[in-house]
Amino acid sequence: MDVVVQHAPRFTRSEAETLAHRAFGLAGRADELASERDQNFRITAADKTTFVLKIANATERKEILEFQNAALDHLAARHPGLAVPRVCRAASGDAIAQAADDSGRQHFIRLLTWVPGDVLAAVKPHSEALLESLGRRVGETDRAFEGFVHPAMGRALPWNLTGAGWITAELGRFTEPGRRAIVERILSRFSTVVAPRLAGLRQQVIHNDWNDHNVLVRSRRSQGSPAGSAERRPAGLSAGPEVICVVDFGDMVHSPVVADLAVACAYAMLGKADPLAAAGAVVRGFHQTLPLDDDEREVLLDLIRARLAISVTMAACQSAAAPGNDYLLISQRHAWSLLEHIDGVDPAWARCVF
Repeated sequence: MDVVVQHAPRFTRSEAETLAHRAFGLAGRADELASERDQNFRITAADKTTFVLKIANATERKEILEFQNAALDHLAARHPGLAVPRVCRAASGDAIAQAADDSGRQHFIRLLTWVPGDVLAAVKPHSEALLESLGRRVGETDRAFEGFVHPAMGRALPWNLTGAGWITAELGRFTEPGRRAIVERILSRFSTVVAPRLAGLRQQVIHNDWNDHNVLVRSRRSQGSPAGSAERRPAGLSAGPEVICVVDFGDMVHSPVVADLAVACAYAMLGKADPLAAAGAVVRGFHQTLPLDDDEREVLLDLIRARLAISVTMAACQSAAAPGNDYLLISQRHAWSLLEHIDGVDPAWARCVF
């Protein structure tokens, strides 16, 4: 398979500052953020206003970035309360600019507003209430996406759960027999149980990447206070953290709605003593906002397993092409541990939990 990390941009902080100023008229300090196939910089202006400069992979098509911008504009209009990034435009009105790297490769660049918060991966512990809030935000975002269409939404993407069968060709990368057998069992159930049901599931544009480094968390505000309120919290009300939003819309696809929930569950289950209970809390929050039907509950565990299988397979492919990129392996130890843990879970029991 083509490994896009080989075409990732490699701009310096100084070059990013120049790009932000030249393309969007923004002067500020650049600090690099972790990324897989693109390059992102946090740009802090003199007045402390913060933005994200996104430099796309050299293989990225402009219509995919237009898809992302249109989705963000749609969410802002459909659900103004969602704390998602906003698209910034240059004085010309353009939202996408271009820049060449040292080798002459062209990269598209964009500027988004910065959403303050802590990534879910850095917040410990993951309480039941926090995981329920994650499920609610997934449900709210999917409800806001209802009716959104774009010409690029049907693009082929390895992370789309409906096409998980591509990993069959990569099974040779798993040299440990036990791990390979787990992935083979996932593929078998996917082809016999999940694939025949896909056409009958609710489908639309979904975010598709609710991983714990894309999900932002803030302390819970006063009950009844609007987002952003600085009102004093009533005495006795817990100040526990809650999920406020998701960032990085680069993996959006048209896919079953329950696939978005499966992705969120898969990452929420990582490192948990009782991963099925953690998933249950996420499902409960989602169901409060966007109720699941029986067919969706039926395939949820298999979709969670498929996401994890795609994740470890993709990491194996990309690590071979970019062995020095530690970001690619950030979740793999926990992913394999989780796959081994849930390998023997009876799907009927998981359905009852959900």
